[in-house]
Amino acid sequence: MKKKWITGLTAALFIAGFGISAIAAENPPDALLMNACTKCHDSKKICNNLGKKDQAAWKSTIQRMVKKGAALSSAEQDAVSLYLFNLVPNSEPVCPKGK
Repeated sequence: MKKKWITGLTAALFIAGFGISAIAAENPPDALLMNACTKCHDSKKICNNLGKKDQAAWKSTIQRMVKKGAALSSAEQDAVSLYLFNLVPNSEPVCPKGK
């Protein structure tokens, strides 16, 4: 009985993890960023701030942009702010080479 319960729990966790990965793969933060943020300005504005802001500062900036019309859910805002915080200056696709 205990073995069936553990097997069932393991399977449920695997399926849940796969579902989360599938959602993240469907909407990767780099694509969300380039789609939502570059509708109003080019990525150079974002590129210039890489390595200068912590995650809270990026989150604040994103929340301000959402109030101005950027279409990002709360979960997407979290993902994009973490993504931007972890990027080093001059990272692609935010900072395209030769631009």
